[in-house]
Amino acid sequence: MDVSPNLSLGLSLNYWRGRDDYTFIGSQFAPGGYTESEIQTTLSGWMPSAGGLLRVGRYARVGAMFQPAVSMLIEEDWAQDGDDGFIDYRMTYPALFRGGVSFAPGRWLLAADIEYRDWNTMAFRTDPPLWM
Repeated sequence: MDVSPNLSLGLSLNYWRGRDDYTFIGSQFAPGGYTESEIQTTLSGWMPSAGGLLRVGRYARVGAMFQPAVSMLIEEDWAQDGDDGFIDYRMTYPALFRGGVSFAPGRWLLAADIEYRDWNTMAFRTDPPLWM
């Protein structure tokens, strides 16, 4: 929403949900001669973010956005060579910072942006799965 003629602010709340299926059938040097593995993964999480846009003069714009660290629920059904199981755990994905500028005199537009996320802070919030 516009809070002044030159400043707009916004908030969002996103819900992410996804699924990944993985199957592996391969040979190995063991009795039986092959192995079969399957993992079905479902993940979900809420992601809030906030941002703003500042109009600087007639031609320039400066924007910024912040998304705090996000906790994702990960649920896995797995099966391997006749054994099967289920595990769920939580992971925290790092906060995200974005900034950008643009300059648009007439018909031309010059824009640049930068994004920063410290992947070293990604971590398990609950006990990791046994296979980790």
